[in-house]
Amino acid sequence: MYAFWLEAERFYTFTMPIIVIILLTLAFGYVFVVSYTEKGHKSRRLMTGGFSLMMVFSLGYFIYGHNEYSYWVEQNDHIHPGIRKHTYILGIQTDEDEQLVQAFQRASSVQRNLTELDMYEAEKVVQVFNYNYLGSRDETHYFSFGEDDQYAFRIRTDINWTDDTREIQGWQFQLTDERFETIGFTGQFNTFFDSLYLPVDEQRELQDLTGFQMVSTEDIFSGWTFGSQQF
Repeated sequence: MYAFWLEAERFYTFTMPIIVIILLTLAFGYVFVVSYTEKGHKSRRLMTGGFSLMMVFSLGYFIYGHNEYSYWVEQNDHIHPGIRKHTYILGIQTDEDEQLVQAFQRASSVQRNLTELDMYEAEKVVQVFNYNYLGSRDETHYFSFGEDDQYAFRIRTDINWTDDTREIQGWQFQLTDERFETIGFTGQFNTFFDSLYLPVDEQRELQDLTGFQMVSTEDIFSGWTFGSQQF
């Protein structure tokens, strides 16, 4: 896939822009010649013929290339700065702002996009969830921890209630071919939160948070991304 990607990207970001630039230059020359020569003049006929041939060639080449590389367009629609840190246009590397990259990587849409990209593979991550359940308020669930049970955090999700299972599940994505990293793709992402399982006998409404110090969920789960689940 890597070799195909390079070929397709070269077609859309280098070859076609060059052809468009050439066509625009020829169009300017054509207008100039038509404006300053009489009808039937040899220069006008040559310019008209050359411009027409170039237009036909370019259109045919574009149709052929698009049919050959349309899969690249479909895949590229799912790529944003959180997935690819730099791109190329006319062979020139364009780097994304690092803050923009980090913001996109924290967004909840990243997992959906990665699922659609064939250069990434997903691995399910399952961890034991050893935190005290305080209860829920609307769709938000609160948990406590600490030596004196003084800290609390929250996760917005639909809990899967079970008989005795206590675990948190997520997905981790990484490139199937490390060579994609050389053209700007992120090699491996944090684990994206997916679901939470708790014993049904713990199900309750939140009573009071007085006395608890709230902590960011992602500070508790280092290397995890909660996206819109956390607020």
